[in-house]
Amino acid sequence: MTRKRLGSLLVEERVISETQLNRALDHQRERGGILGNILVELGYIEANVLMPLLARHYARLQPTLADCRICPKVIRLLPATVAREFCAMPINATRTEVTIAISNPMNDRAVQAISSYIRRRVRPVLCSQATLLRALAVHYGSEVSGAVGETEAESFRRPPPGFVFDNFVVGDANRATYLAAEAAGNFPGTTHNPLFIYGNVGHGKTHLLCAIGNRTVANEETRHVAWLPASELELELTEAIKTNSVGAFRAKYQHADVLLLDDIQFLAGRHGVQREFGRLFGLLCSQGRQIAVTSDRPLEELDVLTEEIRSQFSNGAAVRVGTTSVALKTAIIMAKQKGAAARLPDQLVAELARQLPDDIRYLEGALRNLNLRLTLTEEEPTIESMQQMLVSMGSISG
Repeated sequence: MTRKRLGSLLVEERVISETQLNRALDHQRERGGILGNILVELGYIEANVLMPLLARHYARLQPTLADCRICPKVIRLLPATVAREFCAMPINATRTEVTIAISNPMNDRAVQAISSYIRRRVRPVLCSQATLLRALAVHYGSEVSGAVGETEAESFRRPPPGFVFDNFVVGDANRATYLAAEAAGNFPGTTHNPLFIYGNVGHGKTHLLCAIGNRTVANEETRHVAWLPASELELELTEAIKTNSVGAFRAKYQHADVLLLDDIQFLAGRHGVQREFGRLFGLLCSQGRQIAVTSDRPLEELDVLTEEIRSQFSNGAAVRVGTTSVALKTAIIMAKQKGAAARLPDQLVAELARQLPDDIRYLEGALRNLNLRLTLTEEEPTIESMQQMLVSMGSISG
């Protein structure tokens, strides 16, 4: 069970220098906190570099955690209820320090809470949630098993399979958002959590949101992904409040490894709904579950959210999908034309991108209709004929 300390590992891998490690350790001694977060804060390493390295280093811990012999005294250091709440368990201990396997080793809140129960310093190590659930079932009893919540999880609606990162066209306007979403899909609950994606209608927010869930499942099939409009989740919660079944609602969504909510701006402002949303979000984040939402406006302009919920999102990452440029629209049209019965010449694609509005959904619809008409008429497309078709379809003004 012996593992290298994070600092030694990073120096050995030549990710940071000895000098940088010593500065970070001095910072940790003065102010406390998790070393990984301090290294990211000081700019010595990026979170999307740190997490894959941790995953690789602790990979051997994953399959053996349920089968290895852990001293019962070590297991009893953390009550079962706390272990289940934070999806974490002690695996080794000294008089002053306890090593904890946890699904999100950079979650300060969880590490501090566990430390307060154990009353010793905590050294967190990365372990997947699925592995931890199996290990918790073995070491704490069958109440926490891999099958817990399977019925509820089976009712989760997964995102449409066609929305994946591989077919998302990336440009300057959406590159940062794409990278943040991809990191959340590859390492759910560890980086960019919760993730807030905002921007105008038709800029690809829903595509990226769904791609997070599809990437998560592609990497680990046992992960439970819930994708739905925020307004739909609100209706479900409202009904739960009316029927005094909020506990069942909360228990259901606690089984979601990834919760994806589309169009959170349509969330109602009723106090009871907001309060329960806040509790659910806080609980999922503390357990290392990934939350990602989309919105058509920035976080600070969402008056439908309480200050508590906005604060939870501000602790994660907010990324904006920018205005689609002509170059990006051209690339999108070229990508969408693959496999189409009728293909526009390159010069007409550029003209189409210049004339159509800054809305990818609108652009896709116009392209479908245009290709259909060209197929039916068997005309040789020209700029003039294309413009006439667009005018007749109402895509552009005459």
